[in-house]
Amino acid sequence: MQPPEASFPRLVMDMGERPSLFFYMPFDRSESDLPATRDRAITLQTLPPRTLGVLRFGGYASDKDLKRYGRRLREILEQEGWQVEGPLLYMGYNAPWTLVGRRNEVAFEVRRSKP
Repeated sequence: MQPPEASFPRLVMDMGERPSLFFYMPFDRSESDLPATRDRAITLQTLPPRTLGVLRFGGYASDKDLKRYGRRLREILEQEGWQVEGPLLYMGYNAPWTLVGRRNEVAFEVRRSKP
């Protein structure tokens, strides 16, 4: 069963040294369904499955919020025996004009630390 579309973020930002912006494609579409782009800086990629540690928060997400929640998430993950791999990810679920009930998440790719 496929999850409802609303459970996917509208955008994902890789907050590493070279920030990148990602969009998810709906399950009922294939890469060939997407419109072509003339901009060579835009690429289509299929990413492999990965395990993410995620922390959800509400409101509008500022850079300060992303750093604060990212630090908190890293602390929690390390306390629980997870090794953080890669840069912080930001996931936004709402359109910019949504005022109430906003959903944001910060995430890290993780793997279990060896005991």
